[in-house]
Amino acid sequence: MKEKKLEVETQLDASTMVRKSDIRIVFRGKLDSMSANFILAQRLFKDLGENDIYEYFNDFHNIIQKMTYSDVMLTKIDDFTIFNLDEAMLREMSHHPKKYFGINHLFGIDATYSMTVLTLNTLRTLVRELELVYISVLDSMEKTECEIGVDKCLNRMSSAIYILMCVYASGSEEKFKDFNKYFV
Repeated sequence: MKEKKLEVETQLDASTMVRKSDIRIVFRGKLDSMSANFILAQRLFKDLGENDIYEYFNDFHNIIQKMTYSDVMLTKIDDFTIFNLDEAMLREMSHHPKKYFGINHLFGIDATYSMTVLTLNTLRTLVRELELVYISVLDSMEKTECEIGVDKCLNRMSSAIYILMCVYASGSEEKFKDFNKYFV
């Protein structure tokens, strides 16, 4: 056993020391970065007077915390909802924006969209980038899917952000305020 930890090393778990370039450490760093960007965006929404979306972001914060804990402790993430929507409804709504929001898919986003939509789009891309890093983690572990559910969380977060993009791009904020009544 080594007597001294090298500066290029860090703890993977209570008993494992790895180089900071280890893919799981890279994932944790990207997760931390994504968390910081979500917090910054949440504050931006508050400053823009977007109080509803500010509150919605508490769900993302909780999921990011669950993913962080789950990855470090290797514990399974229990079933979860985002905006009181289960994974089936998140998938349904994100795949059919015309049905739910009266708009086509948001291809070709440009600077004519609101700051809210543009910020959400940036966050959606960060989630997708993190998802790719996590797939590399799975590859390094020779697994096709994650038993603890981090990959599922990332996919559902991306869907939820896209739903919010559709809500704000279509002007559907008012009818989207009470998810339980509107979508049940």
